[in-house]
Amino acid sequence: MRSLSNMKGRAILGALCLSVVLCASGCNKKKTINLTDYVTVTYDGYSGYAGINVDIDKERLEKDLVDKGIYDAEKAKAFVLELKTTTSVKVATNGKPFKISFGLEKQAEITAFPEGVNTDPVVVKPENLELAKEIDPFAAAAVSLKGISPKITPVIDGIGYEYVLSHKGFLAAGDVLKITITATAPEGCVFTQTEKEYMIGEKTNHFLSKEEVASNLDTVDSSCKQTLMDEAKDNTKRLVYRMTHNKDYLGSSSNEYIEDSTLVQCLYLTEKTLEDGKDNNYLYMIYKASVSNDLTTEEGYFVFEFPNVYMAGEEYKFGLEHAKDYYKCDKDLEVLKEELIKPKEKEYVINTLK
Repeated sequence: MRSLSNMKGRAILGALCLSVVLCASGCNKKKTINLTDYVTVTYDGYSGYAGINVDIDKERLEKDLVDKGIYDAEKAKAFVLELKTTTSVKVATNGKPFKISFGLEKQAEITAFPEGVNTDPVVVKPENLELAKEIDPFAAAAVSLKGISPKITPVIDGIGYEYVLSHKGFLAAGDVLKITITATAPEGCVFTQTEKEYMIGEKTNHFLSKEEVASNLDTVDSSCKQTLMDEAKDNTKRLVYRMTHNKDYLGSSSNEYIEDSTLVQCLYLTEKTLEDGKDNNYLYMIYKASVSNDLTTEEGYFVFEFPNVYMAGEEYKFGLEHAKDYYKCDKDLEVLKEELIKPKEKEYVINTLK
């Protein structure tokens, strides 16, 4: 606690303002009470950061209200209970005056100040408050983002004090991350700020919406069809065998080609509930195709699975460069759906784009 007059004492404002309404003829006029006579101001903290404490000597004020005939005992007691003070600033700084004003509680029994009570505000100028070294705990702070919106995790570096985060994960583009310092400043120091906000940019990498996927289906479709043709030309792939599971085709010539392929369905699965360690989405491109070799032509289905499709900057990331690793085939489409899609029905929303 630091007072107006010195760091240890208490500043009694009664010395600042004292006036007495004298009774010119010795008649029954009420004597004036100056509320400032009953006020003590003390401070907590350092100059520029010190809290202001305004205390009223209510016991003495109550007695004087009765002794000077302004109120009877009951009303005097009610008055001092309902009296309040406000300050024009929240913190005290050496050499910077502030004002203390008087008022009554909103729900007060007494709604106005009585005649004989001087409620003029008083101006106080703090002095001799201790000075502190200022520290910005965020001066070297660095915030980086790990992951893809809306599953971004913040990574904080350069803060040498204990802190808490408003979000530990699952941040999305447009969200605000707040860092709050919970540590106490070192002795003789004050923090210039204890909170800082960081906006997650709108152009942050984000998982695609179903509308964004739908608008790019032609590109994905073209890439998948080209992959099927390339896979057929690769004599190690044995598409007819993989599609039919008939070992007889393993002994035949490996020359294969796609006669035709048609996109029959496109499904986009998105998480119902965001969870760590789980894929956010899956894009399924489902094709019906005829594959020929030297012995036969077989018709079947190819399902391409692209997990976690997203946008990085202005570029769509479907993982098309890995398409040859992302497909399965079978004569029976239901077999493929049972393996790839059915297990995800409980945890994912299935959006049909085609």
